[in-house]
Amino acid sequence: MQAGHITQLGFTHKLLDRARYPDSPDRIPVVYVTIPPAATSRMIAAEIARFLGLPATRQFNITDIIEAVVGVCTKARTGLVLIDELHNISLTTRHGAKVADTLKYFSEHIPATFI
Repeated sequence: MQAGHITQLGFTHKLLDRARYPDSPDRIPVVYVTIPPAATSRMIAAEIARFLGLPATRQFNITDIIEAVVGVCTKARTGLVLIDELHNISLTTRHGAKVADTLKYFSEHIPATFI
């Protein structure tokens, strides 16, 4: 899926969610993050946290960040998580494998569709 298409999908989902639940301003229907080259699992967790407006400074450990992200997405009824530039994850490296594991954990604990 091209970058323009994935953002359009997210925007459309957001509009449909807002139309369906107009009195729920606390909903976060879509989360969108981009995987940078040489990403680490902490970078991915922190990027999602930043998207959600959560603090993700060095003083927080990765477990705390991940649990906060899962909690907010669950409470905010996030329905769609868009991960762009997924090809930047190299499963042949230790960091890449950990990033894949972190994304898998999110997909198993956030009740949303992951693309």
